[in-house]
Amino acid sequence: MKFCLVTETFPPEINGVAMTLGKLSLLLAKRGVEVSIVRPRQEMDSASSKANSPYQEYLVKGMRIPSYPDLQFGFTSKRFLKQIWEENRPDIVHVTTEGPLGLLAISATQKMGIPTTSSFHTNFHSYGNYYLYRFLIKSVFTYLKYFHNRTHATFVPDAKLKNTLEESGFERVQLLSRGVDTKLFSRHRRSEALRENWGVCQDDPVILYVGRIAQEKNLKQLVSIYEKLKQHTPSISLVMVGEGPYRTSLEKKHPDIHFCGSKVGEDLAAHYASGDLFIFPSTTETFGNVVTEAMACELPELAFDYVAPGQFIKHNVNGFLAPFGDHETFMKEAIKLINKRSEWQTIGASARQQMLKVSWDEVVDQFVKNIEDIHCNKKRV
Repeated sequence: MKFCLVTETFPPEINGVAMTLGKLSLLLAKRGVEVSIVRPRQEMDSASSKANSPYQEYLVKGMRIPSYPDLQFGFTSKRFLKQIWEENRPDIVHVTTEGPLGLLAISATQKMGIPTTSSFHTNFHSYGNYYLYRFLIKSVFTYLKYFHNRTHATFVPDAKLKNTLEESGFERVQLLSRGVDTKLFSRHRRSEALRENWGVCQDDPVILYVGRIAQEKNLKQLVSIYEKLKQHTPSISLVMVGEGPYRTSLEKKHPDIHFCGSKVGEDLAAHYASGDLFIFPSTTETFGNVVTEAMACELPELAFDYVAPGQFIKHNVNGFLAPFGDHETFMKEAIKLINKRSEWQTIGASARQQMLKVSWDEVVDQFVKNIEDIHCNKKRV
C-alpha cells in the first residue's frame, strides 16, 4: 500500500501530535507500507536526517501561527500536490491538521479521486477561550466540521470525543486510540543525578508536569495546587518539562519552579521517572500522550476524567480523577494525593501494569485495517 501523510506538525517538532505521527509513520514503514509525507519545512531539518529516513518527504513553505509561534501553517499549490501524486499516486491520503495545507490536500484528492482520511488531534476551537479569537469559536468549529466531513473517515482517540463530534454533526467518525512505549518509559530510568540538578534531596517529593507551557493547559491551577501543597509539605518541588508561550511569564512570577525545557527520547523518559507525582490539569486535550507515558513510569497521577485519563485511570487504584472541569474537586484530590504518600509506590505499580496492556503495534494494525477497508470500498464504488 502507498500511504501519504499530510501534516503541518511532525518530528523534529516536539508535541503530542508530532510524536504520534512520527511513531505511526515509522511503524507503517516497518510493515512494508510505502510512506510519503507532505509537511512544512522546519528549521531543524537537515540533509543527513532526511538521508536516513524510511519515508519520502516533500517539504513546503511554512508560516508561524499567531499566538503559537513554535507551530506552523503549511502553504503550497494544488499544482504541486497534483504533480507529486501523479508521479507516485498514493492509495490513500491521510490529513492530520486542519490548516491551509490540509484543506488544499483534501481539495486535490477530491479532484484526483484519491481516498482521503483525517484525524482530529487538537481542540483548536477550545483554544479560543485562552487566546485572542474567542469571538471566532463557533466559526472555527463550523470550519472543522466542514473540513473533516469532506474526508472518507475521521479518526479520533477517545470514545467520548467520538460521541461528542457525532452529536455535533461530524460524519464517519472512527475510533483509533494511541499506544505507549513501555520499554522507553519505565521507572528504571530514574536518575538521582537529575534530581540533584533540580535541587531536591532524595526523599523530597517532586510534582512533575510534562507538556506545552501554554495557557490552554490550565497551568494557573497547577501552580495554585503546588502552592497549596507546599504549605502542607514545604519540601515539595514543581518541575515543568516543555516549552511554550506561557513559560517566560511563569518563570518571572514563580522563580521557585524548575523549568527544564523540551526533552525527547531517553532524556524525557528519565525526567518522568525522576518525578514522584504527575499532575495534569489540562481540559483541552483530544487524548493526552503524557498521561500514558507518566503512568508507564509508575507515577501516581491526578487528571480530569476525560480522554486518556478517563480511559486508563481507575480512581484511587492506579491514579486519581476529578470530574471534567470541576476545579474545586481537582484541588481536593491533589490534597488527598499528597496525604497518601505511603501508597504512591503501589499506585504507581498499578499504573504501570495498566500501560503494559496498551500497545502501539495493536493501534497501527487497526489503523492499517481501517485504511485498507476504505481503499477497497472506494475502488468498488
